Amino acid sequence: MTAPNRPLLPLLTDRLRLRPLREADFEQLCVLYEDPRVEQFIGPHSRVEVQEELRFDIAHQARHGWALWATEQLAGERLLGVCGLRPLQMRGPEVELGYDLHPDYWGRGYASEAARAAVALGLGPLGIDRVIAVVKEHHSASRRVLEKAGLRHVGRRRAYDEDLLLYEVRRAPEALGEANAMRRRSSP
Repeated sequence: MTAPNRPLLPLLTDRLRLRPLREADFEQLCVLYEDPRVEQFIGPHSRVEVQEELRFDIAHQARHGWALWATEQLAGERLLGVCGLRPLQMRGPEVELGYDLHPDYWGRGYASEAARAAVALGLGPLGIDRVIAVVKEHHSASRRVLEKAGLRHVGRRRAYDEDLLLYEVRRAPEALGEANAMRRRSSP
């Protein structure tokens, strides 16, 4: 994938703004990832790891036009967390839907709203054919988010040194046909 010709971000939903991450988000991300309620689902993250992931997302966004994005309420600039697309395990080749919100914002539908927007952008304008997600079996709230975002449970996957449930969504066949036709028309 290459970066789109026109900027697609910030991505706005009814209540949220998804925008590219920036270095200034570092401290708020550390607060998010140091929270024990978040750690129980994604494991501990040192400040060094948060910085490495932040730099990865900033660089990936610049090169490819997608990454994990800062997720904010439209009414303010407070970082609720992150949501977006990232190469699975930061290696790929599969594209993973990811989201981590601060527990103060859990249970309000923000994760589902952001996830739906990220998937729609990925399968639509970004031209990604398949988006996956992996989740711990006991994390029922996250499984509901994935289902609300259009992903379905398709099996298991070993990722992040764990045996996880695998979810996926694919671009509709008619969208694939339209995208291929557009590519043929724009080719010399």
